[in-house]
Amino acid sequence: RLSRVDISLASVQLGVGRHFDMLYLSPLLRAQVGKNRAELTAGIHDVVVVGVACIQRDLAQLVDGLRERGDRFITIETAGTLHDEAVAPDFFSISPKLRHSEPSDEFPRHRNLHRRNNRFDRLPFFVNGSNDFQIKFVVQDEGDTREILDLIHQFDIPRSKVYLMPQAMSSEQLHARQLAVSQICEREGLNFSGRLHIEKLGNRRAT
Repeated sequence: RLSRVDISLASVQLGVGRHFDMLYLSPLLRAQVGKNRAELTAGIHDVVVVGVACIQRDLAQLVDGLRERGDRFITIETAGTLHDEAVAPDFFSISPKLRHSEPSDEFPRHRNLHRRNNRFDRLPFFVNGSNDFQIKFVVQDEGDTREILDLIHQFDIPRSKVYLMPQAMSSEQLHARQLAVSQICEREGLNFSGRLHIEKLGNRRAT
């Protein structure tokens, strides 16, 4: 069985995507800046969801291009396996993958890639070098607690920055697991996070 960290559409079974580099995006951003800066930029929060953030081409340019649009708060969602000091958003939302998310023997190439990349050795760069950050762990059951606490201790992560989310592919699974996860949070002084996209939309693409 392939152990997933989220919905069935977000693991080794990838869909078809398109790559837009900064040669394409920069003119669009500049055009937006030229319209009405006060109207377009006031209080806007940009979230860039990129998985392995620093493997993405031109990511630093994208962050800089968004900043050129004015008063914006930029968050990057990442697995935290690679770090590039040139990529400097206002906030990193980091989701390290725990052992339960490792692909099964059915997918040996993805399993080996997971083992090679998920050594957590980049976490100190995010913890010590970011403007601000949070660490989000997807929790399957009580058995994940020891691994999480070991990482908190190893990298001296403030518990106020750590969030636990139930692993779920449906609202039923979410309801079944969220009480146990919230109890872990209460006991260990961590934060609880729900899964609104699962609660409202379920196992669907583009949510």
